[in-house]
Amino acid sequence: MVGDGEQALEALHERAEQFHLVILDMVMPKKGGAEICRDVQALAPHARILLTSGYAPESFDARMDDPAGPSFLPKPFTPLDLMHKVREILDATR
Repeated sequence: MVGDGEQALEALHERAEQFHLVILDMVMPKKGGAEICRDVQALAPHARILLTSGYAPESFDARMDDPAGPSFLPKPFTPLDLMHKVREILDATR
């Protein structure tokens, strides 16, 4: 877990091959989820992306309808909601 978008990118640069799923909040300090999303797709194209936000997904530039694009989990969510969504994403990549 990292504290802001720049730390997320540092972690990704250091170990891109180890990431199978990246969970991003759309609103993060220093660099937002949409910006980081593009970086993840470039640095770790094998990694799946889960975006979360308290705002509607239509308000972001992410292509939520693209099956190869990021998944979305609206806030608020429970730990169980998150667990189910992560399982869904990882099962779909098999």
